[in-house]
Amino acid sequence: HSFPTRRSSDLIFSYNGIALTGLLTHSVLDAQISLSPNPTSEQINIQLTYKEPSNFRLNINNISGDLVYFEDFEDVSTINKSLDITHFPAGTYILTIANRRGSLSRKLVKIE
Repeated sequence: HSFPTRRSSDLIFSYNGIALTGLLTHSVLDAQISLSPNPTSEQINIQLTYKEPSNFRLNINNISGDLVYFEDFEDVSTINKSLDITHFPAGTYILTIANRRGSLSRKLVKIE
């Protein structure tokens, strides 16, 4: 089999945002996180404490991996977020908070 080749000048790639994990390594973020109440039917309270100000990305993915919510936080060492999830279908979700140094993921359960 022969495969087509392309010069690197022919390829275009654009990415804006914070990568959740590195391509070759994965580091667990050294931070304190709490989700309450969990499970919940209406509101989830997300609290994060980190050792220094940083830029964070908060993602919530459904169990299939689809991104259902994201928010960026700039130059903060604490996050206190109350999020209305009444519009989410009941099920299991993965909440991930990440910065350039690593990420933390927690299971979130939405009930009827």
